[in-house]
Amino acid sequence: MKQRKVNQYICDFCGMKKYSKHAMEIHEKHCTMNPNRECRMCVQLSGNQFEMDTLKSYFPDPAEFYLLDDLVNQGGDEFTAMDGETNPEVILLIKHINVAIDKVLEDTEGCPMCTMAVLRQLKIPIPLTTFDYKGVRKNALETIKNQRESYYDQINTGVFL
Repeated sequence: MKQRKVNQYICDFCGMKKYSKHAMEIHEKHCTMNPNRECRMCVQLSGNQFEMDTLKSYFPDPAEFYLLDDLVNQGGDEFTAMDGETNPEVILLIKHINVAIDKVLEDTEGCPMCTMAVLRQLKIPIPLTTFDYKGVRKNALETIKNQRESYYDQINTGVFL
């Protein structure tokens, strides 16, 4: 039997573990729990990145999020507490969160990664929102693909718009 000692690197933001220092440095730079993260998708979508503090400011006061602790998503906009009762304050809070998500998507030009980062950093349970990560990511990747095709078409034809 062989035994060897290896270094394990742990992300300071999310706790992910890796055995390569270089891989962990890259992960930490773009980690969705990093408040000063660099978003690779924003750079491809719009060429710039938005401040996380600005995006977080669209959301209600995190002190109110305790209301979300015991909720169960019944599908759509229907949420009930574990005891089966629905609190009107909770419904209003979730509506405010969904409006804030729409504002973040608008400002980031549809970046799913920045939206996910804000939700994770504010500890908002994703299933309680209307945020469709897979759908938004698919649209963003399609936009990036179209931008690249347009760019290459311009290069091939020599006509730059």
